[in-house]
Amino acid sequence: SKLVNSMTTPGGNLTGVASGVATSKSMEWFKRLFPNIQSVLVLHNPKDGSSIQSLKSLQKTADNLSVSTKVLDIEDPDTLEESLASIPEDIDGIYVLPSAVITVHADMIVKSAINNGLPTAATSQLAHKGITVTYGIQYFALGEQAARIANQILKGSLPSELPVQLAEFFLEINLKTIKSIGLKISDDYLGQADRIIN
Repeated sequence: SKLVNSMTTPGGNLTGVASGVATSKSMEWFKRLFPNIQSVLVLHNPKDGSSIQSLKSLQKTADNLSVSTKVLDIEDPDTLEESLASIPEDIDGIYVLPSAVITVHADMIVKSAINNGLPTAATSQLAHKGITVTYGIQYFALGEQAARIANQILKGSLPSELPVQLAEFFLEINLKTIKSIGLKISDDYLGQADRIIN
């Protein structure tokens, strides 16, 4: 349902921050940083709405980039562990879709990826866990945006007159993991990252 009249003039008694889905842009960055990627293993939870929505966006973008996807349905840790233990030889990278069932085991995913010499990507805040590249929102920054809007309202501004803001998206690169799997990325791309983990 439509909650506001428009992003610039929401009307009514609502405003806020729109987060959206960054899966498409995240996949674009994955291919840009690692141009040799041709086939990606996608870790997906078919029972998670966020994962389902993100999968559609990911597959469309991957098709446009001439990257094939092999989707693995992950509903529990055992399935994840089994899948990571038998990654097909033609896989060039691993993409982690947003689902707590999967992302909570980021350490396991990263360990397997390093053992297989594969880069990884996600929209979730997983770069600090070892995922090589992530592009998406940071919940702390999102909270700060919302707090600034709330402060304006507390000072007398009407919600109907405050434009709905777009969430800030952040590119994070884990250079330590990239080096550990023997890959390199250009300094130009590193210069565009919001955060680099060494």
